[in-house]
Amino acid sequence: MPDRSGALRGVCRPLLRSGRGRHVEDADLLHRAAAWLRADPAHARATGLTCEEDTAALAALLDVLAAMFPHMDPAVRRDVVASCRAVLEHG
Repeated sequence: MPDRSGALRGVCRPLLRSGRGRHVEDADLLHRAAAWLRADPAHARATGLTCEEDTAALAALLDVLAAMFPHMDPAVRRDVVASCRAVLEHG
């Protein structure tokens, strides 16, 4: 039933991903990919990394990129997010 503003109460609406909210969600994705890589060496091998040093470096880079997310070029953001999604879906 609508309230005074006309909005339906008790109805969930999808959140629009725009602006800062989108950056927060995407940065979280990068942090999750970094944690996934650190969690198990087999994860890193499955993504093509051959040694622990490369895994640690990539995980650290993902954490740095997550912190700089709002300031990154949109094309770079898009590519990084797509790569992290692919890594997490692979696992």
